[in-house]
Amino acid sequence: MMSLSSKIKSLPIAKVFSKDKLVASPFLNKIGIQPFRLWLANKRYHDKQYLVDSSVVNQVDQLMKDGIILVENFMSDSEFAAITKECRSFIDSDSFETSKKVGSNTIYNQSIENMDKTVYPTTTGLLNHPLLLKLFSAADKRELDPTKGDIIILIQYLVQGDGEDLDIESELHVDTFFNTYKAWLYLDDVRLENGPFSYVKGSHTNLNKDRYNNVYHYSLQKDVSGSRRVSKNEVDDLGLQETTVLCKKNTLAMANTFGFHRRLQGVNGNDRLTIAITAKRSPF
Repeated sequence: MMSLSSKIKSLPIAKVFSKDKLVASPFLNKIGIQPFRLWLANKRYHDKQYLVDSSVVNQVDQLMKDGIILVENFMSDSEFAAITKECRSFIDSDSFETSKKVGSNTIYNQSIENMDKTVYPTTTGLLNHPLLLKLFSAADKRELDPTKGDIIILIQYLVQGDGEDLDIESELHVDTFFNTYKAWLYLDDVRLENGPFSYVKGSHTNLNKDRYNNVYHYSLQKDVSGSRRVSKNEVDDLGLQETTVLCKKNTLAMANTFGFHRRLQGVNGNDRLTIAITAKRSPF
C-alpha cells in the first residue's frame, strides 16, 4: 500500500491551479480540493482591483450585483443591419466549422477569427468592439485581448428539435468553479419558442456552507462533467428565483456563468441566430 507521503508526492498539483473544472484525483477530491479551489479562486477574484471605464460603471455594478445584464440596442441600426446580413449570408453558405447535436437540438458554431475580414467586415470587427472589450475587461478585472485568444467570439446558430432527447444545457448548472463570463448578442428576437437563456440572479455570490458541501459531494461522483448540475431545491434554499431572458434582437445579454443558468428547450422547428462571446482565462 502506498504511504501518505508517497501519495502526496504523486499528486497532480499542476491541475489544482488550473482552469480545469475538476481535478481527476479521487484522493484530492476526498480531502476537499474542489471546495478549496472554489474558495481560493473566488478570493483571488474579489481581491483584485481594476479601474472600470466610466462609460460602463453602471452596467458593471449591475453585473456584479445580479450576475447578469441586458444591453439593449448594443449596436447602431446600420451596424446591426450589416452584421445580420453578413451572418445570414454565412448561414446560407453552409460553411460552419462545427455542428453538434445537443439532445434533439442542433447547434452550429463558427469562430469569427477564422472568417474573411473582407467578406464579413462588421462581424469580424467585433474582435475590436470598444463596448464589448470594456465590459469583458471590467468583469474579468484585467485587460483582455481577443487577438490573443482571451475572448472567443462565435456565430452560433441553434435549431430546435422535437425535445424528445434531453438537451443537457436545459438543466440548471454552473459552468465551472470560478467567476467567468459569457455574452450573447441576439440577431433574432428571443422568444420561448427558440430556446431562451435563463439565469438565477444572485447565485454567483451565494458561497454558503451548503454550496461548498454540494461542490464537495459532486466532486466525489464518478463519470460526471465539470459543469455541476443544480437542483430546484438548491435554488429554493437560497431564496432565489430563475429569470428567463426574453428580449428584442440587438440586445447583448452578459452573465457570470459561475451562477446558476441554463438554456430552455424551445419548440420544434424554431431557430435562433446569435453571436456568442466567452472569456475563460485561468483564475490563478
